[in-house]
Amino acid sequence: MEFTHAFYDALPPEAAAIRQAVFVEEQGFQEEFDAIDGHALHLLLFADGRPVGTLRAFTENGGTRWHIGRVAVIKSARQLHLGRRMMDLAEAELRRRGAAGIEVSAQCRVQPFYEKCGFTPVGAKKWRIMWMKFPVDKTEKSAYNDNRNSNVSGVRAP
Repeated sequence: MEFTHAFYDALPPEAAAIRQAVFVEEQGFQEEFDAIDGHALHLLLFADGRPVGTLRAFTENGGTRWHIGRVAVIKSARQLHLGRRMMDLAEAELRRRGAAGIEVSAQCRVQPFYEKCGFTPVGAKKWRIMWMKFPVDKTEKSAYNDNRNSNVSGVRAP
């Protein structure tokens, strides 16, 4: 199987279709798409030319701290470790763009996945969503102890 990927400055229809299938149809989320999609960086992962996974990343006010979210892989491709592949691709691209730190918001049930990616949760969980963060530079670890929104935060050493 050949894997390729592309980054987009606008939400590609293939990424929207994956998110619709995973978050709305499978998981029942109602408000999947928002204004952030209009200015986020979108990763689309392909297997043999077929779109199989997506995520988005954005920064507020053009800053150096990025946020990754909406990580989704189609059901038929979930045992191929594509989520990890996408996280690694996104981290490399965000570093290339000058990221000083990256945070992730995710459903609590997938915390083990993010821990395997090197994230360590810090803080308290709220609802079904948690926050996990890591600095791109280990010296910035203390900058992430803000317990934003009283959710889970985490730190990842690169």
